[in-house]
Formats: sequence, structure tokens, C-alpha cells
Amino acid sequence: AMVIELPDNIVHISREAALVLARNDDMRDMPVTSLLRRLTLADLRRVVKEFTDAVLLGEPLATEMRFRRPGGGVLTLSVRAETEIVNEEPARIRMIVQDVSELKEAEARVRYLAHHDVLTGLANRHFFNEQISHAMQQGNGRRLRKGALHLIDLDRFKE
Repeated sequence: AMVIELPDNIVHISREAALVLARNDDMRDMPVTSLLRRLTLADLRRVVKEFTDAVLLGEPLATEMRFRRPGGGVLTLSVRAETEIVNEEPARIRMIVQDVSELKEAEARVRYLAHHDVLTGLANRHFFNEQISHAMQQGNGRRLRKGALHLIDLDRFKE
């Protein structure tokens, strides 16, 4: 678990969350900016907006973010957060953080296997059909009027 004290913008990290984030015991309380610096650039703006909106609207938040580890590598974290209100003001954000990196890697592997031939590693018919369908869509759902497709049939390719 992690708690962000909003007036001070200090993050308190539990021992369990510190293990997930590879933090030392002496580094379990830090400014929120130090934690934000560890997010991947691709996630930073989105995560800040999601947390800001959740606090302003007083709604719970469920999101995922990619977090850079101190020694290298990236974790995918599932975060569930809720804002605690004191005297009608947001006082703190309480979060549960879970490392879902292995799950995300397994999902990516399943997606890859669903779209690629196991023997050759080449894209399969399912992937091809999805890409053709996507390419034929043009803004506002209109279909392209012109295009070309070149198919080559290789006999006994896998032999």
C-alpha cells in the first residue's frame, strides 16, 4: 500500500510496496515528484491526469502504469486508489499497488501467438485480416474507394 499526503505531497510506502518497487527501508517516505520521475514518459501525463481527475471528482481510480526500477527494467503496476476527504477537503490518497508485469508479458505472448505462425514466426491469416480491415477504414468509418492488394501463394512453403 501507499499513501499520498496531499497537503505535503509526501508518499508513504509500506514495506510490501517497497519490496515491489525495489525501495530500501530508509527510502519509504519521499516527495510525490520522486515517485513520478520513475514512471515511463509514455505514462506520466496520463497518470497525473487520472489521479487529478479522481481527486477532484472524489471517485475511486483503477489504472495501470509502467514504473522504472532503480536497477533497470520496467514494472507494470496495477493501482487502485481512493481519496480520503477530511473537513470536505482531499487529505490523502490511499493506494493498493500490485505488480502485474508477468501477467502483461503472458498476455503479450498470447496475442503474439494468436497472430503469428508458430513454425515461421510470420504473421498469420488472422493478423492479415485484421490489418486489411484496419487499413480499409478511413476517418469517420468511411471505406477507401481505391487500393491494391498483391497476394503470393507459395506452394509447400513450410516443407
